[in-house]
Amino acid sequence: MRNTFLFVTFSLGLLFSAVAQDDNLTVTSLVDTHVDSILQQHLAGDGVVLSNGKFNNQAGNVTYPQIGTFNRNGFTIFPFATGLVLTTGNVSVAAGPNNSVSASGQTGVTYMDSGLAPYSSGYPLTNCASLEFDFSAISDSFALNYIFASEEYCEYVNAQFNDIFAILLTGYDPVTFSPTTRNVAIIPGTVTAANPNGVPVTINTVNHGYHSGASGPGTNSSHSEYFVCNGACTNGVQYDGYTTALSAGTTIFACHPYHIKIATCNVSDMAYDSGVFLEEGGFHSPGVELVCLWEDEPGGDTLVQGSHEQVEMAFKLERPALTAYTSIVINAEGDAMWGADYTLIDPYGNMMNPIDNVFFFQPGDSVLEMQVVMLPTIGFVDSNQVKEARLIVFSQGCDGVPELTGNFQKADTVVVYFRPAAPEPDTTNSVTFRDLDSQWVLYPNPAGDFVTVDLKELSDDVREIALVDISGRVLQMVRPTENLIRIDLSDLPSGTYSILLSTQKGHSNRFFVKQ
Repeated sequence: MRNTFLFVTFSLGLLFSAVAQDDNLTVTSLVDTHVDSILQQHLAGDGVVLSNGKFNNQAGNVTYPQIGTFNRNGFTIFPFATGLVLTTGNVSVAAGPNNSVSASGQTGVTYMDSGLAPYSSGYPLTNCASLEFDFSAISDSFALNYIFASEEYCEYVNAQFNDIFAILLTGYDPVTFSPTTRNVAIIPGTVTAANPNGVPVTINTVNHGYHSGASGPGTNSSHSEYFVCNGACTNGVQYDGYTTALSAGTTIFACHPYHIKIATCNVSDMAYDSGVFLEEGGFHSPGVELVCLWEDEPGGDTLVQGSHEQVEMAFKLERPALTAYTSIVINAEGDAMWGADYTLIDPYGNMMNPIDNVFFFQPGDSVLEMQVVMLPTIGFVDSNQVKEARLIVFSQGCDGVPELTGNFQKADTVVVYFRPAAPEPDTTNSVTFRDLDSQWVLYPNPAGDFVTVDLKELSDDVREIALVDISGRVLQMVRPTENLIRIDLSDLPSGTYSILLSTQKGHSNRFFVKQ
């Protein structure tokens, strides 16, 4: 009985639709259009690559009259100007005005998507419209902007005719590291510890209550702040009610393949159509931007041979969420040789080299610091030579997904200069640094668990011996009482260190490597 009444009502609706005004939403069918072309032209936004599209489980050209494009025209209160629309009946039903409280567009097709069966509370599904595809995203989150609408509003709120809608994401969860399928079309703010999956968007969960007519608030409303009542005889769109503009999305692994299905189905009958509006270019992944926080001094920053200073660089990763690691690549240019003249210490204290030139933003990191350190092996032609290192730091693109690489933002180039120490003046009352350097011995180098300092004739002049790490931090301090000083290194990690002597005549230091 319900279906017969609806068919007559829709027939009258088609008659009235001939007088649609400019402020009504219009719809164009996409039958005979390739699904992948639909994805690229109407759904894909920044930072994503979409592929392997299917509509109602068919690749290639669309044969079902349940998908089309829409244009809101003068109906400016509708949030999306253009985009895609998927409907349980003929896609033409979505066009305005709302001249029926029970519009249905019979298509003669009764496709049933079994993937949505778990969400129908056991009631049978018919007339499904299902758009699915694979995608990869440039960052660890994505968003899909949508509006769900239905003729089931508001007469069948909390009834068995609760047409179903879902956006199902399939792929590896970045928290559990296991493959999952879950509905990401959920009501904002409903994810809690007790309900980690949130409350799905349905007719029964987003409404302003049940009533027997097509306008006005009813009783027992649910999340009505996300509901728009579209009363009868109004311009705009045919459906009696629809959600506000919502965004489906979650955290994912950047650059990894995922699968998504956007679908709506009639429940328990083939009447009272429902539809999903998808914003043009509304499927997107927020871009990743690496920001260099290092302030360049005029002429760059300079390190002097023999000093314990480092150039400290800081980088900030701009992204809305950080659940997976992001690799940062450093390429070097200039006449200073990375590994011979200088080295880089990554944010976790590890020495980098031109082969292993990557460090990572780990989950939870937002700002990381690293250091440029001059090595004792640096060589100069003369005391006037200045060497230059140009460090180009950028976010690494998605391997195998070149379309995504261009969305990464390259940071500024960091320039560091290296120069030899100025020779000390030769006086009768002091010993030069070069003289100090020649009067003591450090061995072995590389060292194991111990290193020995042989003070020779300096033993009476040395006030302190300091063990210093590559960042200039003093790890041990020794006051010598004899010529041979043995320093314990067993608790130190492998890396580059130095021994600094403080004497009445000045300071002297030597670098060594602890294996």
